[in-house]
Amino acid sequence: MKPEFNERADELIADGRWAESRTMLETAIREMPADWKPCCDDEQALTIAFWDQGEFLAYVDHHGSGFV
Repeated sequence: MKPEFNERADELIADGRWAESRTMLETAIREMPADWKPCCDDEQALTIAFWDQGEFLAYVDHHGSGFV
């Protein structure tokens, strides 16, 4: 997902444009592969998808940085 998507969705939500933001987000969800998961552990590596750097930093803050 492109960073512009997140910024646009955030703008729509902040402006109270609920119908537009919902349509945009639901369209993005429908376009995701059916078997997509935010975490994948293949025993060689743990791969985690984050929306943005802020979400990643919150994850590290919560879980600690010992895994890096």
